[in-house]
Amino acid sequence: MAYSLISGFFQWLTYKEPLNILLIGLDNAGKSSILEVLERDQTEASGSPSALPSPRPTVGLNLGSLTVKSRPLCIWDLGGASGLRSIWAEYFAETHVIVFVVDAARRERFAEARAELERVLASPQLEGAPLLVLAHKHDAPSAADAGAISAALGLGAVASDSDEGAQSRRFVILETSCTDAQGLFAALDWALGARAR
Repeated sequence: MAYSLISGFFQWLTYKEPLNILLIGLDNAGKSSILEVLERDQTEASGSPSALPSPRPTVGLNLGSLTVKSRPLCIWDLGGASGLRSIWAEYFAETHVIVFVVDAARRERFAEARAELERVLASPQLEGAPLLVLAHKHDAPSAADAGAISAALGLGAVASDSDEGAQSRRFVILETSCTDAQGLFAALDWALGARAR
């Protein structure tokens, strides 16, 4: 009985609430590939085999569970096809950090990405939630840099990490690639730090 009580108290004392990360963006931006690379890294670190299937377009939801720096993460990778974007709002209330992925090489889709991001950020359920924008596929020859993507998405209106007295939302844009995992682990670190504040 005493062991059970002590064990239960210890579990309560050391429990860490999962950090819920909403991974969204237009179709083919690379969201599922990002999740696959992060999961593969954790699988390889645990000594398990790393053969994971190639990602296919997400229909609905891919759910990822990771532990980073002893913090459990729940990553909701939601489909980005136009017919699936309406389900994004179903996850807003439980979201701690928004990760919006933009294909840096598809400049012709920046206006569409901006419209979707503005719609997401207008939701009262996400008020104050930190925003991490990933300028993904940055290694592609035609990729726009983070500054160009920030301008195309109208992110000047969002308070960034470098802004003194940032108002309602912490924000950063990072360049990433699944080819060499460039920026992906820095993105996780930022998400953890943004939520901790």
